[in-house]
Amino acid sequence: MTHTYYSHRTGLNPNLSGLPLDDVVALFVRVYEQMCNEGYFQEAFGFDCTDGPVAGKILDVDLEMLLTIRKKELWPIPKASFLYSEDDFFDVIEFLFQHVSKPVDGRYHSYND
Repeated sequence: MTHTYYSHRTGLNPNLSGLPLDDVVALFVRVYEQMCNEGYFQEAFGFDCTDGPVAGKILDVDLEMLLTIRKKELWPIPKASFLYSEDDFFDVIEFLFQHVSKPVDGRYHSYND
């Protein structure tokens, strides 16, 4: 059995029926950034390296989103997410689902060369 906190038991919690969209999007951005840091989008979107940027399969993510979702100004997610509507938010989640991949061990190369 899970614990029910006081504000839930008494009905005083303002989010009993769920979080507002802005809060959900902010949580999503945090998870997205964690996944980026762990390498889940490197294959698709590339990454920055000390020796220079490494291209992913999608060279222009903003253009790819425009062509597939048919909406502008959804990328980059941390900056654009403040303006997401509900349908923008779920479109972006589906787009990321199509391009996420499990990170694998990389290859060694010397620092700054």
